[in-house]
Order: sequence, then structure tokens, then C-alpha cells
Amino acid sequence: MVIELGGNPSFDFNGSITHLVCEQIVRNEKILSCISCGLYVLRLEYIMDSYKAKKWLDPEDYEWGNPIFMKKYQFTLERLECLARSSRQWRIELQEISPHRRAFSNWRAVLYCSRRRFVEIQRIIINGGGIAIHRFKFR
Repeated sequence: MVIELGGNPSFDFNGSITHLVCEQIVRNEKILSCISCGLYVLRLEYIMDSYKAKKWLDPEDYEWGNPIFMKKYQFTLERLECLARSSRQWRIELQEISPHRRAFSNWRAVLYCSRRRFVEIQRIIINGGGIAIHRFKFR
């Protein structure tokens, strides 16, 4: 469907991504990286409805944090509702500052966490334009 509409689907996070489409919003590395880049985080209906219309529809209507959608959707957890709302707020905020600005631009972070968590958090910060090192390398 995406290819038929002229899109270029990717299952990996890379610099060419402009939108993330997900069936459920969850707090994971991919979604947090997209939020830190100010990308659209959209519901699956975006692809389905666009395919039916035979053209890409306005992504704002399908954004997880869209205020109209937020009023009628029941989130199972309050933190997921906050994540959905934040995804839209960050996209708008970063677009207003600069189209190339990211959430962690100019950040230099030392992370105090386990090595396993460090790898995930570091990638989110790097994708968001910052630099992160582990506390053991900071001396």
C-alpha cells in the first residue's frame, strides 16, 4: 500500500524517515527516537485511509496526539496518553524552532545507568542530535 502511494517504507530507523506509523503507541526506542527528531507518529489508519483515497491524506488528522482523536480514544495507561500528546507537541515545537532542529541538539550527556539501558538511551539521544557517554568512560 505504501509503495503504491509513492512512499518508501523502512523498518529501520534512519535519517530518511519522515513518518512513523504504528498500531499502538508504546514507549520504545523507535518511537522515542522519532519523537526526539520531531517526526510524525501516526496511527495505522493513516495508511489504510490514504490507500482508499488513492493519495496521502493530511498526517495531522492521524497523529497519535491529535486533540480531536485524544478526546474520543481511551488509553489503557495515562503514561501512553501523555506519550501520544507529547509526540505531537514535540513535532510542532521542533518545526517552529527549525526544520532541522532535534530535541537533543547540542546536548552532551553522561548517563548513569546499566550498560544495557545505556545503549538504548544513547541511540535515542544520538538520533535526537546529541552525544551521550556512559559514566564509566567519563573521568
